[in-house]
Amino acid sequence: MRFFMKKKSASRYEAGELLFCREALGRQAIDRISDLIRLPVQREENTVLLRQQGIEFSFAAFGTEDEGEAQVYARQELSGVHGYLHSLDTVYGDVKRHLLYTIGRFRSVVRVHYSFEQKNERADREKILLAENLINEILKELQGIRTKRGGALAGPDGRIILDESGNSQVKSYLPPLDERKDSADPDGKTPMREALERRRKSVMQLRRRQIYTPLALPVIETEREAEKRTKRQICGRAAALLAVSLYSECLLGGRNETV
Repeated sequence: MRFFMKKKSASRYEAGELLFCREALGRQAIDRISDLIRLPVQREENTVLLRQQGIEFSFAAFGTEDEGEAQVYARQELSGVHGYLHSLDTVYGDVKRHLLYTIGRFRSVVRVHYSFEQKNERADREKILLAENLINEILKELQGIRTKRGGALAGPDGRIILDESGNSQVKSYLPPLDERKDSADPDGKTPMREALERRRKSVMQLRRRQIYTPLALPVIETEREAEKRTKRQICGRAAALLAVSLYSECLLGGRNETV
């Protein structure tokens, strides 16, 4: 959480942050970052170096499934940020709960550092904005979160989700939806498009009510696949519901009678 650095010497500006994402291997995270940048980069194992409009960037990724020191570092950072959030006192209980859930799904840490030669206040502000926009664009595609000024966590839009004082710049926060390809059902069948679309609409309606629901939920059968119940099955279901209702009334009324 304290990787953030900001150095402003007589000639050079430097800053750094941490990104958290779901890739289990540092190599996987760096592969995705390299594809997203769409600029000539210098690749050194799990590190990417590039220069854009006079700004020098470095991205170094560490995954929980890496080996050696990289694995230890990733696990320590993720455990540290989870513990930091858990002990944070805030009135934004739902935001904190959803943020903890999101952190629990992350498997890698990316250290981002950028620097440039200072010219004047206006030019320096433009370069900082350019650097921050690039970081946020990458973060959006990674569906991750980032540190901001060391003690705060922010989303791809740059707004602070929670800071070290328990304050937030968002009214609500929900974990990002996993837009990755749907896996097949346990029986090996791929869900029909109708079923997937219906599930997605249901999830989005719940999200509008600030209820997090993952897209990984199983789908229900489509209209074409559904088998209609017989009259006997419908009557049997109604009788079962009636029995449960009567039994509940007996319990609520203080009578322990057999229905």
